[in-house]
Amino acid sequence: MRVFIDEMTVQTFVGIHAHEHLEPQPVAVSLELLYGCSPAEDGDRPFVDYERLCECLSQFLADKAHTRLLETLAIQIADIVFEEFPAIEELVVSLHKPKVREHSKRSGVELYWSRLDCEAFRSGQGI
Repeated sequence: MRVFIDEMTVQTFVGIHAHEHLEPQPVAVSLELLYGCSPAEDGDRPFVDYERLCECLSQFLADKAHTRLLETLAIQIADIVFEEFPAIEELVVSLHKPKVREHSKRSGVELYWSRLDCEAFRSGQGI
């Protein structure tokens, strides 16, 4: 099953430039979440609560300290998703800053990770 959230825009502190430390800026978060399941209306099988996921990430992004790199932020988001939603096996985190430069639509990063990649990163083994 593939679950997605497309361009959830939140205000957060991120960036390497001095002006990016002064106030939060918009960052669009898109997620693709992959997990093995067959739909079950009785609630006996794992599923992803989209509302809970969006609230969890929105709260994290609103409360966190300044992060210099979108790459770091993508890893932090992946770590939260894998921690909070054990059914997720793989994910893609896409982050972009809308209109960060004149004559560009957006600038951003994508992280493709499996649960094993996350566990290796947590244990200090890298990816």
